[in-house]
Amino acid sequence: MHTLFNWDKEYQYAFHTVNTAVKNAAVLSQLDPETKYFLHGDASQYAMSAVICQIQHKPDEVLCNFSNKLHDAET
Repeated sequence: MHTLFNWDKEYQYAFHTVNTAVKNAAVLSQLDPETKYFLHGDASQYAMSAVICQIQHKPDEVLCNFSNKLHDAET
């Protein structure tokens, strides 16, 4: 079952704000080689993303993230 979602300017602004904050070096954590880390991934027919996280001092500290819009040849 598919649900239609209207991606409007408000959602685009929120996405851009969060995406910019996560890419900011002040927000990213340092890798602790003694702690397990894990990968969260997601994909659609239009884009894909991944986040590498660790549980350090608080849940899901982001170590790095990746997102990419797929080109026509990749969809």
